[in-house]
Amino acid sequence: PEVYALVPREAGLTIEEQPVLHWYLSKPTNAPMKATLIEVQSRERLLDTTTEGPFAEGVHALRLADFGVRLRLGTTYQWSVEHFAGSQGESSDFVAGGGIERVAPDEELRSALAAASPTRVPFILAEAGIWYEAISSLSARIDASPRDAELRYQRAALLEQVGLETPARQERRAASLQRDYDR
Repeated sequence: PEVYALVPREAGLTIEEQPVLHWYLSKPTNAPMKATLIEVQSRERLLDTTTEGPFAEGVHALRLADFGVRLRLGTTYQWSVEHFAGSQGESSDFVAGGGIERVAPDEELRSALAAASPTRVPFILAEAGIWYEAISSLSARIDASPRDAELRYQRAALLEQVGLETPARQERRAASLQRDYDR
C-alpha cells in the first residue's frame, strides 16, 4: 500500500503541545508501520515507534500524547510514517512525512475559536493556517459521525487544498458510497 502523510508540502502549523498527526493508507495491510518524529535543529529523535498491523485502508491518527511527546513553541519538527514490506521487517519504499511547527495562537484566533460552533472550527483553523488542528477537528467529527458523507467531502476539500489528491479522491469515493447507501 501507499502511505501519505496528511500534511502540506511545507511545514504545517499546530497550536497544540501534543497534536495528532494523520496519515493515509491506500489499501489494507497486515504489516507493521513505523513512525518517527525528529526536532529539525538538534536532530533529536523524540519518537521512534513501530506498531503491528493490521491496518485498514483510510485515514489513521498518531496521537503524540499517547507517547508523552510534547512540542515546543517556535520549534520545527519532521515526522514520518513508514510501511514495512517484508516479513523480516525490512523497510519498503513507502515512507511519507512532513514538517510541523508549533506556534502560539493570536488573540483573534482564540476569540474566533471560542465563539465558533463545532461545525465551524475546522474552517476557522484552516483559514488561519493551523493545519494539524484543522484536519484533527474534522477527523474527530468524522469518527463521531462516520455515516455523515458531508464531513468526508469537507475533509477531501481540505486535502485537495494542500495537494493530497490520492487521499482526497478516496474520501470523495467513500462519501459518494455513503450517500448512495443512505438513499
